[in-house]
Amino acid sequence: MDNNELLKAIQTIVNDAVAPLKNDISDLKTDVAGLKEDVAGLKEDV
Repeated sequence: MDNNELLKAIQTIVNDAVAPLKNDISDLKTDVAGLKEDVAGLKEDV
């Protein structure tokens, strides 16, 4: 295995490990956006 193959293998492992984190972060952003909308709605009610 040469260096390029090794680098590609490491990159694949890292990408596979990071992908779920990116999804989690995206979900959190969506949740925060929803909370902001809820707060805005509450302000209108008050």
